[in-house]
Amino acid sequence: MKREKQLQEIYRQLASICAEVKLENAVGVYAINIYFENLIRDLLNSIFACQFENGNYRRRNQKGYDLIENQQRILVQVSSENAPEKIQDSLYKLNSGITERWRFCFFLIGEKGDKLRKRKYCIPENVEFSPKKDIWDME
Repeated sequence: MKREKQLQEIYRQLASICAEVKLENAVGVYAINIYFENLIRDLLNSIFACQFENGNYRRRNQKGYDLIENQQRILVQVSSENAPEKIQDSLYKLNSGITERWRFCFFLIGEKGDKLRKRKYCIPENVEFSPKKDIWDME
C-alpha cells in the first residue's frame, strides 16, 4: 500500500510539472525545459541502469538531441512540441552531426504521442528510429 501511494505521488508530481511546462512554453518561457531534461535523464538512468548525460552541457543548445548515452549509442530529444516537424528536424540535424549508427528517441512532455507514432519520417541511414517504440510520452 505504501508503494502504491508513493507511485501515485510521483505521477501527481509529474503531471503537475507537465502542466507547468505547457503553461510556461505557451508564453515563450522555456527555462523549465532544462529542468525537465535533467529529470528525464535521471529517471532513464534509474529505470534502465544507463548513463545518460545532458548533451546541452557539452555544447549549448545541442542540435537534434538533449540526452546522450554513449555506451549504448542512444540519443533522446526531450520536447513539449507535439509536431512531426520537430521530430523530422531533429532527425535531419542528427544526419549532419553523427557518423556512426545511433538510436534516436523522442520524449514528449505533457502530450500524448499517438499521432506522432502514426506518421512516416525520413530517417537518415546512420539513425535507428522506430516511431512506434521510440516516441515516448507521459501517458
